Amino acid sequence: MWMGVLHEWVILQVPINIFEGDDLHLRCHSWPFATYAVKNIKFYKDKETVPSYNNEIVFAINRGFNNGIYGCTMVLKFAITSKIYEDWTNLSVQELFSHPAIKVSSYQMREGSNMTVSCHTSLNVLRESTVLQTAFYKNAKLVKEFSFSNEHQIIFAQLEDSGDYTCEVTNLPNTVRKMSNSLTIYIQELFSHPAIKVSSYQMREGSNMTVSCHTSLNVLRESTVLQTAFYKNAKLVKEFSFSNEYQIIFAQLEDSGDYTCEVTNLPNTVRKMSNSLTIYIQELFSHPAIKVSSYQMREGSNMTVSCHTSLNVLRESTVLQTAFYKNAKLVKEFSFSNEYQIIFAQLEDSGDYTCEVTNLPNTVRKMSNSLTIYIQELFSHPAIKVSSYQMREGSNMTVSCHTSLNVLRESTVLQTAFYKNAKLVKEFSFSNEYQIIFAQLEDSGDYTCEVTNLPNTVRKMSNSLTIYIQELFSHPAIKVSSYQMREGSNMTVSCHTSLNVLRESTVLQTAFYKNAKLVKEFSFSNEYQIIFAQLEDSGDYTCEVTNLPNTVRKMSNSLTIYIQVQVSKPTLMINLSEVAIGDDVDFVCLSDRGSLPIHYQFYHMGMVVRNITVNQKGGAHLRLNIANVKVAGLYYCDSHNDISNSSLSNEVTLSIIVPVAHAMITVKNGTLDVKAQDSMTFNCSVELGTSPNFMWFHNKEEVDERSGLYQITEMGMVLHVKSVQLQHGGTYQCQASNMVSPNRIFTAQSNILTVTVLGVSGTLHGILTPSLSVSLLVLLLICGFLLFNYRRKIAQSINCSFCQQQAGKEIPKSRNHQEHEHEDTHSQGCSVTEDQEEYYNLNPRDVTMNNSVCYTYIDVKCGKKVAVQSDDIKAGYSVTYSAVKCKAKVTTNSACNKELPDPSDSIYENFNSK
Repeated sequence: MWMGVLHEWVILQVPINIFEGDDLHLRCHSWPFATYAVKNIKFYKDKETVPSYNNEIVFAINRGFNNGIYGCTMVLKFAITSKIYEDWTNLSVQELFSHPAIKVSSYQMREGSNMTVSCHTSLNVLRESTVLQTAFYKNAKLVKEFSFSNEHQIIFAQLEDSGDYTCEVTNLPNTVRKMSNSLTIYIQELFSHPAIKVSSYQMREGSNMTVSCHTSLNVLRESTVLQTAFYKNAKLVKEFSFSNEYQIIFAQLEDSGDYTCEVTNLPNTVRKMSNSLTIYIQELFSHPAIKVSSYQMREGSNMTVSCHTSLNVLRESTVLQTAFYKNAKLVKEFSFSNEYQIIFAQLEDSGDYTCEVTNLPNTVRKMSNSLTIYIQELFSHPAIKVSSYQMREGSNMTVSCHTSLNVLRESTVLQTAFYKNAKLVKEFSFSNEYQIIFAQLEDSGDYTCEVTNLPNTVRKMSNSLTIYIQELFSHPAIKVSSYQMREGSNMTVSCHTSLNVLRESTVLQTAFYKNAKLVKEFSFSNEYQIIFAQLEDSGDYTCEVTNLPNTVRKMSNSLTIYIQVQVSKPTLMINLSEVAIGDDVDFVCLSDRGSLPIHYQFYHMGMVVRNITVNQKGGAHLRLNIANVKVAGLYYCDSHNDISNSSLSNEVTLSIIVPVAHAMITVKNGTLDVKAQDSMTFNCSVELGTSPNFMWFHNKEEVDERSGLYQITEMGMVLHVKSVQLQHGGTYQCQASNMVSPNRIFTAQSNILTVTVLGVSGTLHGILTPSLSVSLLVLLLICGFLLFNYRRKIAQSINCSFCQQQAGKEIPKSRNHQEHEHEDTHSQGCSVTEDQEEYYNLNPRDVTMNNSVCYTYIDVKCGKKVAVQSDDIKAGYSVTYSAVKCKAKVTTNSACNKELPDPSDSIYENFNSK
């Protein structure tokens, strides 16, 4: 952008860019000096003067009409002289937006398609922010007003949407408006205008008629699916369907009319209506006329109603049927007879009669006009009366029925019947009265009477007469002196009623019933007393009141009286007194007497176990599952009801037998190698079990204390041998047992201990024979030699890997020995101290030692104890090995940093070092 500087006395100032619709501001500007004065400013357009205000003029630019040459002049007056100065410029107005062009979404628009007409223009690049609005016209008529959308949409275009379309564009302040050229749009027809036809133009009443609608599709749209609807006299008679036919079965006269049809495509975007077709149905037979046999019918006479019509001369062979109606209700169905007969016509047979005629296939039906028939009355409507309209309970009552005969039929014999609440109380008789002796309240009701002539051809019912019997005394009410009667109390049952104020002198008597049985006969007292009421006096009580001549009797409602009884001392019963863990025990707490409900509480060792309320006899039941011994002990219960305090039962002791389990046999001196003539003591114990009994076995045979070889003490728990002999060697086992009942015995077998009897010289004795002992000794010597060589090789291979090179570690202690401390007596290698200890099986990880003694403990996972001691065995000590089959590896202390060979496949046999 650049700015030029003009050195002129007068300058005409104009905008750089001016557009259609803008306001044009012109200014005549002079040189800014104070040495002169400005006079006579004038503006010009195309050399013609235009009016101005001061030195500025505003022009409205509209559609390019303000293009031209503009100028201004002014007089500058100096001190001495004056001079006219001027300035001119050629001004061109720019277009705001281009001439609009109108377009259509498709130039081959078909009927029923959606059509979009759009208007296109472009804004000047310098005025792109201008807001435009567009309007549309069809055949020069506005179809869419100005809006911000440049489109005009037509949904489901029809033929009438064809025409010359234009669009007009304007800016938002509406200072510039431009119209497009015209665009002719032609909508192609989807299908032709429909034509309506009928199957026959001489339709007769009762024939089938078919009305059809015909149209043809555009050859380019033959796949279009069409639907058709039909109208009669402009009212829809068949909705749109794929059929182009409308069928009328058995056409009637009322089916005549002006018919049209309408066709639409399946999406219902195009709809076209046919021209009208007038259809006339020819009559089959004439409109029927109804007649009666006599127009002065009397009640009880026979009456015949007939129906008359005539057939079309072209259809005289048609078979007709006739039906009859009275007051629009069918009284005789269609039949070949055109007559309707009434035997003994009654007044209610009067009415408006019509008849209907149809042909045999029932395709044509026609109704006659109405005929009013009136039946003359034989005797008047009966009226019912009562002897007194203030009837009192216990009085005699007469109901009578009154009527009058027609003066022309006074010789007619009549009979009368009576009804109460629509139920017959007296059959027809020649008497017109109905008598009731000692009328009761239940005789009140709605009474009617019915009168008939003797041949019973006419029957008439009177209106209803409501008769109310006034009460002599009120319905009795039964009461009791207390509604919470307790056993042993005095009870008074009373009966209460009140006399009619007009009959207060009437004498009444009262009777009492219990469970519908008489307990006190009629008397002048209205009370029934029971001294020291018992439980059996409970029941349903009623009372009955009567007047002295016994013409009125009334029963009260039932009153249930229940004698409340305090609960008796309860009894606690138990089905089992001794049970085992896991058993179910049933307790029953029962009070023989007492009013329900009874509240029971069960206690165990003084603590409440359960609260139970019962509403029937039989007591309270409690079932306990014996989960542990804590539920053993003393049990009792109490009971009470709403009128008594708690009463305690007897006490019941529940004993729980814990089945014996895990029996264990141990030897007192801790060794199973016993010298002859020494004593030997075994103990048998159980981890679980209540009051166990013990039985001892030696070599699987029960020990007999009477043999003198054994002593069994401490209730069987201890087996003692005072002087061990050779026959005492072998296996020992004990069995513990206890029982809940003779058929429920629990037993537990202990472990088995094998005792070896040593002679005085230290030789092995026992149950072995001499020959077997020699063979076993040789075998043990061979095994010991092999074991010695094997252990030596292991010791050489591991280089005393069991030794701990750091002092201060402790050797594990046996459960039967004292702890010994060892000091290092050798500078290197392994040495054995004199004090050796006995060790049980341990896990191979539990290896502890000091630097002077090496021990290895092997976990053999077998249930027997194995002692492993040092290789250097001194006098008096022995090494015992067990045959093991273990898969675990034996490792030494981490300080040795070596792993022992797996001895799982080695077999060792017990032997004595001596």
